[in-house]
Amino acid sequence: MPSSVSCRRNEPPSRGLTLLELLVVLVVLAVCVTLALPNLSGWIEKYTVWKAARQLVTDLQLAKMRAVSHGLQHRVAFDAAHGSCIIEQGNASKGSTTWAPVGVVRDLSGPQNPHYARGVMLSTNFTDHVVIFSTRGTASPAGTVTLGTANQIRRVIVVLSGRIRSG
Repeated sequence: MPSSVSCRRNEPPSRGLTLLELLVVLVVLAVCVTLALPNLSGWIEKYTVWKAARQLVTDLQLAKMRAVSHGLQHRVAFDAAHGSCIIEQGNASKGSTTWAPVGVVRDLSGPQNPHYARGVMLSTNFTDHVVIFSTRGTASPAGTVTLGTANQIRRVIVVLSGRIRSG
């Protein structure tokens, strides 16, 4: 009498991973992570400096565009000791004598700042650490802001024509 349960003799038994296979996979992953970890910290440092430079370019462009659109001089004043800059509006289209902040302050060294760039230092070669944008969008004086850490450096260059670039 035939049985209702059939045994399949040609199929291999199904099985999961053995402990040895699982350990081999974990060792391979550990080796990969160990090799990638030193490079990861370098990439993070490079990205942090790049991000700070891009934010500075954006802030300089904002000051230039505000000068053109409002018909008043605007300037960006740098404080290298604190790693910060501020955008200020002048009181005239030419030869401003007083400056008022427009609410844009970047403090690279302040952890409470959303643009915090841990370990990034700022230096500039602008006269009096200030660049002024005219109502035509030109800059005075031309100069460079250097952002960097011990291993990464990025420069933001402002030319007299008002062109701003990061390199």
